[in-house]
Parts: sequence; structure tokens; C-alpha cells
Amino acid sequence: MIVYSNGFWGLPILFRLYGSAFPRSFLFAAISAVITAILYYYGDNAVLNSFTNPFAYTIFGSVVGFAVVFRSSLAYQRYWEGRTSVQSMMGRLQIFTMQALSLDKTAMPAGKMTQEDKLRSYNFHKEVTHHASLLFALMLRHLRADFSLNHIVEHDISMNAPILGAEQSSSTLLKIQTFFFQLLPIEDYLGIELNHLDSHMHIIGGLTEKERQILEQPVQTPGLTCEGPLLADARVLTVYTNFYTLMVSHFNHPSFESKVVASMFPFTLQSLDEVMGNFGQALKLATTPFPFPWAQVVMSFLVMMTITLPFVTVTFLEQSWIGIMMSFMTVMTYWSLNEVATEMEDPFGYDPNDLPLSCFQYDLNQGLVAGAWKTRPQYFEDIERDLGASNYNAKVPNTSEMVSITMSEGGVKANK
Repeated sequence: MIVYSNGFWGLPILFRLYGSAFPRSFLFAAISAVITAILYYYGDNAVLNSFTNPFAYTIFGSVVGFAVVFRSSLAYQRYWEGRTSVQSMMGRLQIFTMQALSLDKTAMPAGKMTQEDKLRSYNFHKEVTHHASLLFALMLRHLRADFSLNHIVEHDISMNAPILGAEQSSSTLLKIQTFFFQLLPIEDYLGIELNHLDSHMHIIGGLTEKERQILEQPVQTPGLTCEGPLLADARVLTVYTNFYTLMVSHFNHPSFESKVVASMFPFTLQSLDEVMGNFGQALKLATTPFPFPWAQVVMSFLVMMTITLPFVTVTFLEQSWIGIMMSFMTVMTYWSLNEVATEMEDPFGYDPNDLPLSCFQYDLNQGLVAGAWKTRPQYFEDIERDLGASNYNAKVPNTSEMVSITMSEGGVKANK
């Protein structure tokens, strides 16, 4: 995502090429300008006077303009729908976590708790924040179609937040490469994919070795292998299932007051269900491209305009420099609008104008840590002192250290 300022009437953004649609449009505008120049200086009089009435071409230009603007409008809607879905996932997941932690704190009075109950509550707080962070991270990586677990690291609240703007986080060399790769389709010819955004996902408590092994192959059914999108689907559902089972197992304990749990527990799980619903909405955009027939028609119209516009220009504009300039500007305008649409259609990748998902993951973690600290019972300090564990003021403790429920090959396993 490109972060910019509207200072000085927004004029400084005119000179920023990184993330701009203009470099990818320049080639076609230049082709149209060159054809116009050739017609002015070497064209036959019959060709120069071929368009005696611009009415037919005006209709064609209007149709092309409508098609391009319509695509841009739909791309804009897709971009903001994707951003809204991710923010809804993030907000509902934070709400769910705070509801779960608050319910754990209020459904069992501290005065009636045994030492085992307190330890169970302490482990539950760590597991809930860890699972919420892990679930969100896997959802975001699925939206990016990034199925590697190599860039999943442990969240540390003392670290600096990922840089929001792609321009600020990208090196000068990457910006130069991007400019030339957009000016000419070098990137497409060579099959090079430039990563403009941070690919790291920070998870509270990190990713344990057992969790990593399970997520590498979450489906153990004979004859069924998971690769690509199917693998990512299985990962999200595996963590969601374990998360759901964790909640049921914890609040099904006889130590809790049944009336409090019965009244609040369904609303808590409903928030988790809404997270999955929002994820489905975002996944719809990530896996459904812009309709091919419309994209093909728009591209065909633009190519036809690039070739035919010079013939209209030389007929009605006598001055060659004005005709060349107008051909260049007109074609640049149409192609730039189309390039803007292609940039916004899929907001979940690693391009400069895509959403900074790593920043959203970091913001979620910071909110979870802050909320967990606010709902944290006083007796947690005694448990941490006895265990010699870190608290949320320093580094979030790793869930591999004495957790009550962990992921296993068979689903959810209770540790004694």
C-alpha cells in the first residue's frame, strides 16, 4: 500500500512513479504517438483524409470509456470489500478473544478456585491469544496464496511495527527494478516476482515444532494429499477446529458456574463463527478473478484504440505536434485507468498497492496482548513467579511451555 500526503494540493504525488499506473501505460501511448508521427510525415493524402466525419469513432470512444470506467468501478469495490473483510476479521477476532478471557475470569470466582483451576485459567489465557493470532496469520497467508511457513515468527511486543507504506519499506534498487519491469514486460517474460511487502507473520507464542509438523500436512486421510489452496484451507480449518474444541473443553469443566457459562458462551462462539464468515467473504475475492470476457473485451478495445486513434487525429488536427501529443495523452489516459483497475482487483498480493497484511497481523497481536493484560487476574503473577515464566510486559510466553491443550495429530489433546 502506498502512503502519501495531500499537502501542497497533492501536487508532489505527480512525481512519484513507484506504485504508479503510468509506467505500464507509457509503452502503448508511445506506440500510438509514433504511429501518429509516421502518418503526419509519411502518410498518403487518402489516408489522412479517410475520416471525414468523427461521429462513428466518437461512439467507439464512448463505449471504450464506459467499459474501462465500469471495470475500474468494480475493481474499486473489490479493493474496499477486501479491506473491509480483513478489518472485520480482525475486529471480530479481538472481540471473541476478550469475550473468552472475560468469561473465564468471571465464570469462576477467584475465591473458589483451587491451584489447579488457577493454572488451567493461566494456560487458557495463553492458548486463546496464541490460537487467535495463529488463526488470523494463516487466514492472511491463504488470501495471499502464500503456503510457506518459513516466514512465521514469534511476536515480540518490544519490536518495531512493520512499515505500513510499501515505498518506505522498499529499497532503492527494488524501486528501480520495478520501474523498468513496469515500463517493459520484463517481469512477465522472465517470470520474476518482486516482493514489495513484508511477508513475515508474527504469532503470539510463535509456532511450535509440533504445530509446524501438523500444519505442513494437516490431512492424514490415506490417499488424500494437500497441496496449494487445499493445503491452506486445511490449515485454517485445523486451527479453527482446535480453537473451537479448546473453548468447549475448557468451559465444560465442572468448576465453572453453569448459569454464567450457559448465558454467555453461545455469544462468544458466535463471534468466532463471524470471523470465519468474514474470511469466506475475503476468500471469495482472492479466489475469484475479474470475469475473463469483460477483461478480454476491454483489452481488445484498448488495443484497437491505440492503433486507430492516430488516423482520426491526423485527419482533424493540422499541427503535427498537437496531434502527436493528443494521441499520446488520450491513449495514456485510457490505458492508465485500465492499469488502475488491474492493480485494485486483487488487494492481497505483494504488489506496491496491495494491502499490508503483515501490519494488520501486528496490530491484531498488539491488541490481543493489551486486552489479555487488562483481563489478567491478579493471581497470574503468583503463577508466573512460581513457574519462572515471562509475563506480557516483556516477551509473550511461548505456548510450548506448560500449556493445557495443544494441537496434535488426533486433534486436541489435554496435557496433565
